[in-house]
Amino acid sequence: MDIRLLVTRSILYFLLIIYVAGLYTFLTFIAGELLVERAGVSSSFIPLFIAFVIVIGLDPLKRILTKYTDKLFYKGRIDYQKVLRHLSEVIALEINLDHLLDSILEILNRELKIKNGVILLADKQGKFFKPESFLDGRKSVILDDKSPLIRYLKKDKNLIITEELIRMTDDAKTPTEKNYLERVRKDLEDLDCALCLPVIIDKKLTSVVIVGPKLSGDMFSFEDVRLFEVLAPQMAAAIEKAKLYEEVQDFSITLQQKVEKATHELQEANIHLRQLDKAKSEFLSIAAHQLRTPISGIKGYLSMLLDGDFGTLDEKKRKVMRTVFNSTERLNRLVNVFLNISRIESGRLKLSPSPVVVEELVESAINNFKIVAQRKKIELEFIKPKKKTKPINIDRDKITDVVNNLIDNSIKYTEKGKIAVQVKQEKGQVMFAVKDTGIGMAEEDLSGMFNKFSRTSASERINTGGSGLGLYIAKRLVEAHGGKIWAKSPGRGQGSTFMFSLPIK
Repeated sequence: MDIRLLVTRSILYFLLIIYVAGLYTFLTFIAGELLVERAGVSSSFIPLFIAFVIVIGLDPLKRILTKYTDKLFYKGRIDYQKVLRHLSEVIALEINLDHLLDSILEILNRELKIKNGVILLADKQGKFFKPESFLDGRKSVILDDKSPLIRYLKKDKNLIITEELIRMTDDAKTPTEKNYLERVRKDLEDLDCALCLPVIIDKKLTSVVIVGPKLSGDMFSFEDVRLFEVLAPQMAAAIEKAKLYEEVQDFSITLQQKVEKATHELQEANIHLRQLDKAKSEFLSIAAHQLRTPISGIKGYLSMLLDGDFGTLDEKKRKVMRTVFNSTERLNRLVNVFLNISRIESGRLKLSPSPVVVEELVESAINNFKIVAQRKKIELEFIKPKKKTKPINIDRDKITDVVNNLIDNSIKYTEKGKIAVQVKQEKGQVMFAVKDTGIGMAEEDLSGMFNKFSRTSASERINTGGSGLGLYIAKRLVEAHGGKIWAKSPGRGQGSTFMFSLPIK
């Protein structure tokens, strides 16, 4: 019961009674003197006239008296609409959990003039704790499912006013119920709580608002209770939104940390791989240089044996020596390949450009392969340009290696038919192409053809000794000259065409 409301209304109605009685007496006297005695008006009209005047003036007077009595007795009255509007603004705009709870408590403490307040949040284990921002150097309050207060709120789900709970305890019908309510009241007293508001989401208790006594010592009014009841569902949605925001923030931080860790590990692995790659290139370079000297000596002595410098060899021995010589030549080429790889990957590839007429270079290379082509009964044709190409500045030895590699591959992977080699000049480029009628390639083979150690399944069956490095080196040498290299094929078994272009300037 609001005693101020009772007093205010009592005074209001007392003044209205005085007004009615005084006005009635005054008008009865005036009307009797003026209207009846002097004007001769019938006395039966006097009560009607007095009632009309009283009714006309009663309502305006009541509003005036209500205004001034309310101003006198409710000078510090709370504007609940204003409080609720401020709380709604905070709930709508704030997404940081600590700031949200801090702002809500600040408004409640300031507007309702309460001693203290705290909001207990539930974690995933069902424990209710006080956020760190409200500790103020004191030990955090923790409640769990074993707490009588929490069990009561989960079951009843209604707001608790401590004084009302005391009366409920006194009116308890059984000792068990009384003992249970006593334990709930003790929890409230330990928290210095005068009003306890449960915040429910999907029938689950997610947080508890603990409100201390008012500074004035007054009880919580009906308007106060109504404010908290309206506030509860809004708080539930706001707290859930803030929790989700914090989870996203935590996940983002964790993800960033994992990305940074993975990036750091990749960087370290990258450094290690570069070191290994450098060591590998250095090893290949040293090994290749060391192997070239004895290989050259072996080739020289084998050549002398075949030429009869150490005596005549019979046909059987000559055949064996020829096989050994060819194997030594193949080993020499392989050593040169590895030496080129090490130079390319270590950045030590050097070009020695000089003016070269490309078709002359290509014609010389074709002459070296004519005997090999004739043995396989393959026609090797050179299609010269209609007009002689201009000399271009290139490293003769490097481009010769490229041309030799492409022609050699065509001969290796062509069992019968024809190989056409063409040189032409167009659009500021000198173009080279070698077209064969060999094993061809599928579309999926073309994309990785110039990668390191790349070989098709068909090529592996025909030439098992290939290294898979020839085309890779050719590509790097052509690109070092500012040119391009590519291949095309209608399909497997339908031949292939390998081409490269070099800029004239």
